[in-house]
Amino acid sequence: MSTNSAIFNSIVDATSFWLGYQFKIGRDKLIHEASLRYPIADTLTGNGIPINKINLEKKHPLFEDKVVDLLVFDKKVGDITQDNYMDSILEMYEFKIAKNSTKTKFSPEHQRVIDDILRLAYFNSITKKACYFLMCGKHDEFNAYFLGNPKKILKSSNSSKYTTSYSVIKNPNSGWDSSNIFYSPFLRPQNIKM
Repeated sequence: MSTNSAIFNSIVDATSFWLGYQFKIGRDKLIHEASLRYPIADTLTGNGIPINKINLEKKHPLFEDKVVDLLVFDKKVGDITQDNYMDSILEMYEFKIAKNSTKTKFSPEHQRVIDDILRLAYFNSITKKACYFLMCGKHDEFNAYFLGNPKKILKSSNSSKYTTSYSVIKNPNSGWDSSNIFYSPFLRPQNIKM
């Protein structure tokens, strides 16, 4: 099995390439955050995590009316019971795609991003289990709608670069203006890979 750092880099690469392909063939309007779980689950299985230990869109263990985008368990999903559900979780993932509605303060999308981050943080604070938030999107849209640099959006919005951000590696890449990050009170991006 690969190291965590190698797995996370693989997730970023796979998601970026997959999004690039989807956008290149004209599916940008059809892409939804739920579709990100497929390249990510494929990457996890390709890095030694058995498919029968991965569950998509599963009930949140602490918030009954919410679901988690992807969970990795320490045992087969079929062996999970209500009694061992929370203890069996190894990793929890939430995914979002940066889009125009992501930039609007107090909008439903803005609240959804914050809610996901807070639920992950709360679960992590109680269980000390690994929790990951991945924000993805076209390079310029990510910069404008998630990092809060709207003047940097390209007029054509046909960027050839695709970006995925996750909060694992501690050294951000240079070149990003993070001084006006819209979500800074809630999240400090720790890695942005281009």
